[in-house]
Amino acid sequence: MSSGALNKIRDHIYGQFSSSEAQQELKEISNAKFDWVTRTKLTIETLLPQLPDLAKRLSVIVPRRLNSAFHLSEIVKKGQDFIENTTQAKNWYSEVVEEVNVAQSLIGHIQSQQVSAEIQRQTILDAQIGRLMVPNGNSIYPDLILKQHNYSGLEYQSRAKFVDGPCLQGKKQPRPSNVPDGCEIKTNQGTKVRVDAHGAHPGLHVGITWNFSDNRIVVNGVWGGYIRLCDHKESGRNVSVTTVKYSFGHSLFTSLMV
Repeated sequence: MSSGALNKIRDHIYGQFSSSEAQQELKEISNAKFDWVTRTKLTIETLLPQLPDLAKRLSVIVPRRLNSAFHLSEIVKKGQDFIENTTQAKNWYSEVVEEVNVAQSLIGHIQSQQVSAEIQRQTILDAQIGRLMVPNGNSIYPDLILKQHNYSGLEYQSRAKFVDGPCLQGKKQPRPSNVPDGCEIKTNQGTKVRVDAHGAHPGLHVGITWNFSDNRIVVNGVWGGYIRLCDHKESGRNVSVTTVKYSFGHSLFTSLMV
């Protein structure tokens, strides 16, 4: 990767993070014990050089794994030129082909959650940024946190006690929630990143866009950006029972695939 390409990514993300709005937002987060500006900057400094390599791997490995039935089908088809010309061998080969066809057809029914789960698995491998970050648990923002960050001292949130802002959640293994110094992974089917979140969360975001091509999954983009509170648009208050959503779109991201 050229230094110019990395500088473009760096300029985009640091430009967002260094803006007066972002800096003020981090300073105003209601937890005096934590210097969120310094902690968030460390996360960006640590991850930013890794993101282009992560993007390359996700664009290749995720489709390779999710499309494995197609690759298996190609291997099986080659076998018909070498298989013994016996009734038992032909029956075995027919059974293999039938199972491969079933597996291949299932790819067309893969849901966004399955693609997202595979992306998450590949992201946290030690060969990728898993040596630097750890997953933060399901349904907690952010998805990943730096291994070196310590969150002891945050207030504990329970069903009986709501904490407005950074806190710890979970009985068995409390996890940091609503902290700005992690990394959030978002996936979208299509070619653009579009996020509708249950809360307005500042921090580093990595978006992965994917689509189907001839029934095969293709990762068509990996994107990065630092999202500020002021970048979120509130929606969903038109009905009293509607969950409030906080949205932002593709214009806030830059491509990490260089």
